[in-house]
Amino acid sequence: MLGNTPIDDEFRLRGGFHWQQNESTWAIKADVAQGVGDQRIGILGEFSTQFSGYWSGGLKLGINTHLEASQLMTIAGQDNILGANLSYQPTARENLAMQVSFHDLSTRFGDDIGRGWDMNIRASEQFFFNDPAWQIYSEYSMQQVKHSSNKLQGVNAWQQGPRPLTPSDFIAERYQRLSIGHRLWHGEPGIPGQPYHPLVTG
Repeated sequence: MLGNTPIDDEFRLRGGFHWQQNESTWAIKADVAQGVGDQRIGILGEFSTQFSGYWSGGLKLGINTHLEASQLMTIAGQDNILGANLSYQPTARENLAMQVSFHDLSTRFGDDIGRGWDMNIRASEQFFFNDPAWQIYSEYSMQQVKHSSNKLQGVNAWQQGPRPLTPSDFIAERYQRLSIGHRLWHGEPGIPGQPYHPLVTG
């Protein structure tokens, strides 16, 4: 798609600040990237809290954040995002979670790609917790994006592919996925003496 377009090595510097309270967490994350196009300085703020014994949720707001919706979006795109999530966990084994996000997408050359939203719903059941742990899940994801009608002048002045790039090269207008599967693993990440080994994911 990009033909003989030179792609510079990218320098990235990431960091974050977390503030943990009894039933809530605040986080501010920074992501500075220097490579293709203009320097990207991404900021993401997140807040999560426990509403009751069963319910929890959170909000997030990001400016110029990294988005891996496609290879081209990963290399030369950026995202302003506003999102919310809600989770219901009646026991330690069952969990139902939903997340909705709104996006304002652009290239790192200042071109408008489009605006849209996505949604994710996931239900899971944990049968065993360790040695090994086993979880089954079902997940539904969808997205809708209204592409900009403006030409991508900045990114097309950079790329040297066989044809001009359009917003659909960065992200599809519509996308849906339904997945049903299970995870089998041993150990717990971050716990000494419990190395994490994913055994089966499907």
